[in-house]
Amino acid sequence: MSPQKHEINVLESKLFIPLPALVFLGIKSDYWIWAIKGSKFNPDAEAFHVPLPNVYSQSYQSCGRICWGDHKPPTASPNTITNAWELFISSSFNEHLSNGKSKAKPNDVHQQLEKTVNRSSYPVKDLISTHQTITKLVSTIIND
Repeated sequence: MSPQKHEINVLESKLFIPLPALVFLGIKSDYWIWAIKGSKFNPDAEAFHVPLPNVYSQSYQSCGRICWGDHKPPTASPNTITNAWELFISSSFNEHLSNGKSKAKPNDVHQQLEKTVNRSSYPVKDLISTHQTITKLVSTIIND
């Protein structure tokens, strides 16, 4: 997905925020999401932690895996990926897994998201690297 603004629900507040380009992956009923710099997909691009809560960032094997809470995403397929994305981005984001997503606000990405409301784009210099490429992360997930 190219960089664009999204309306998200964060801690019971609606924010219209810019997000960087995103890579969204689904296998069975598990989904992962990462940010990339730029606007064109490149499988060898460096992957960054998405600046959103409710996404794992600590463990290499679960890096980018979405925590759905009570939501049940559809089984991943070309026909359901858009539905899964809509369910994810329209979900209520809470304080779960909100650290390690922003250089400016390392302990709570919510604070950084609030600062981006009036911006036209997400400050990519704020993104935190996974130290892996998209290809490497996908390969690890597939081979796990």
